[in-house]
Amino acid sequence: MKRVFLLFTICCAAQLNNRAFAQYAKVFPGGTLIFSSALRNYSDPPDTLALWNYQFKPAAGAKTDSVQPLGTLFLWRNKPINDRDYFSIYKSFPTPLFKFTVYNITDSAYCEKEALRGMVMSNCLPPDVGGDYFIIGNYFFINYGLCIPCRFLGTDYCRPVLGAVLKPIDARHVTSLNDIFKQFIVKVGERSPGRGVSSGKD
Repeated sequence: MKRVFLLFTICCAAQLNNRAFAQYAKVFPGGTLIFSSALRNYSDPPDTLALWNYQFKPAAGAKTDSVQPLGTLFLWRNKPINDRDYFSIYKSFPTPLFKFTVYNITDSAYCEKEALRGMVMSNCLPPDVGGDYFIIGNYFFINYGLCIPCRFLGTDYCRPVLGAVLKPIDARHVTSLNDIFKQFIVKVGERSPGRGVSSGKD
């Protein structure tokens, strides 16, 4: 049933004004577009924002393919969550991490295809299905994780925080990635984030 539902989403996602697609898309007042199988989680009350950091790592290496990432955005919680059930299994407390690969908007067709492919291939059920993406100005941010295990103690920690970070951004004043990060309401991280809970491409 889940796979049929997601295949239906793919078939209907060609146009933003299509009803089947629009229920997974939202545009904030400042112009940021979000697409997610768990869209309503972006509007939930966020975790304490002071407990979150971000970092952008530019892509390294020679450019050989026609579609090239600009880098990777990390958004992570700097204090572990006191989830005893998780600890009993993994012998450590979870530190949620949301990771997005960044592309130029000219590669949007490729990115949308990859996001929807990830949703179809995911073995998780909403709201843990990956493939979230957002667009600000000329930049496309995509999460490649097939699953986004950000729910601990019954709470989605990642999406509400990202929603709070993206909502105030005014895309009209964005001409570079730095223009986006200057509007973030969480602080840049002092160190590189460690291994997180969501997968993706660097």
